Amino acid sequence: MFEGIGLILPTFDASKKPEDFPWIYTITMTATLSLVCCIGLFGYMAFGQGVQNLVLLDFQPGVWLGYETTLIICRSITSLNLIC
Repeated sequence: MFEGIGLILPTFDASKKPEDFPWIYTITMTATLSLVCCIGLFGYMAFGQGVQNLVLLDFQPGVWLGYETTLIICRSITSLNLIC
């Protein structure tokens, strides 16, 4: 989520007003972190403690939706190297 040197330094170098970069970066990272925390909080409020850390473990065995979702996630992970 937070890219670090690979994204921040080129963005800083390309900015028209480098003196504004620190507060823009702080606001952007705070907003991103808040969004991720809200999604996690809403997910916890909706489903409670019964959810596994890995979402794929929550699917019941023998249900085609679980197999289909697992296949889609595996294909997206393996094709990520081809895209980049």
